[in-house]
Amino acid sequence: MQANEQDKNQLKEFKEEWLKAFTQEGERPVKFTGYMDLFCSVKAILNACKDTLLAIESNSSNESNYIDLYNLIDLADKLIPYGDFEVLEKIKFGKAIN
Repeated sequence: MQANEQDKNQLKEFKEEWLKAFTQEGERPVKFTGYMDLFCSVKAILNACKDTLLAIESNSSNESNYIDLYNLIDLADKLIPYGDFEVLEKIKFGKAIN
């Protein structure tokens, strides 16, 4: 029971820290300084979503569609490049998606 309470407290702290990054209007006041910053931020959000969906799926007693959501987010994560170099490589070898 103590572990469950500790998990709830950690989730609450995470949520509070996460919400500090956004204004009440849902905007992020921090400006991105480059593509790498943007890529890393988007990938971090996608990974947080995937972790949350897997946790929900593992605690779910009935069949759910959370694993489908996980697979969709995982695909989006794989399609986002890791940085400028990867984008340039895809363009160089004609693998860019139009």
